[in-house]
Amino acid sequence: ELRGGAWHEPHLRMVGLEAARMPALVPPGGLLGNLTASAAAALGLSAGTPLVAGGGDGHCFAFGARVLCGDGLAISLGTSAVLSVEAATPVLGDAFRTLIGCEAGTFYLESVLQCGTATVDWLNRTFPGGGREPVSLREADAEAARLPVGSEGLLVLPHWRGVRVPRHDATARGVVLGWHDRHTQAHFHRAIMEGIALEMAALAADVAARAGVTSDRLAVGGCGAVSDLWCQILADALNRPCWRADTVEVAAFGAAELARRFIAPSQARTAPATQSFQPTVFQPDAGRAAQYAAIRPLLPRLYAGTRDVQADLDRLLLN
Repeated sequence: ELRGGAWHEPHLRMVGLEAARMPALVPPGGLLGNLTASAAAALGLSAGTPLVAGGGDGHCFAFGARVLCGDGLAISLGTSAVLSVEAATPVLGDAFRTLIGCEAGTFYLESVLQCGTATVDWLNRTFPGGGREPVSLREADAEAARLPVGSEGLLVLPHWRGVRVPRHDATARGVVLGWHDRHTQAHFHRAIMEGIALEMAALAADVAARAGVTSDRLAVGGCGAVSDLWCQILADALNRPCWRADTVEVAAFGAAELARRFIAPSQARTAPATQSFQPTVFQPDAGRAAQYAAIRPLLPRLYAGTRDVQADLDRLLLN
């Protein structure tokens, strides 16, 4: 038992660690050290260059997007889809995990959907639409953009790699409902994007309410954000203006901003990255937003209706 949460030398020896090897804890934006001459030469930098602590990729994305407390939401469309909102207090809830922020006195409420851009890429790489080469995101978008909301009756529960929030179920898997011979790869492409957006919309409603978000701004980045179609689907499904910076590398910008603030600590936070980078704004369409709002309650019903079947399928075929 570790009383008070303190790790003392006897406890360290029990797990094979020496006290001298335990690094000091450094907050985001704090100094880790300085580059040695050999490391600097290998990197093409100057010896003594400060090495500043960053944060997790989701932390840095939210920080780079400049979605301040109550100022809106941020969604990173990376390998996973990650929803983040900054809060002034450590709010707790089932729809998110609570993490320290990149700035002292702040916290991030973060919802991770493990099905993200990697799942869209998987579809277009694995099923190349009858051709011999994988379908590019641009090509798939062009076909899927011609389809109506709901992909002509195709509904995706995007749990390819299990689900974390608002329930924790590592055995959950993706479900595609409504298959028909009218459906093409473009339908599946759009339906996966819609399924992710609808899951994000449900999580966003909970997170925004608990965090006291008053702005309707939605900052979007990550490699999946290069898709105009996906940004528009997110705007419609969440019924919020979707702001996309002219770089998808918002997380890298956030990490660089932490270093800049260490070098120039007196400078206040600048304008949101999604403003300073001349964003493209995708406005929600009222008609499509209403359609997505009507479809959204079907996803938890689909999960509840297939959960036991999935467990039996795993038991019979995979164990």
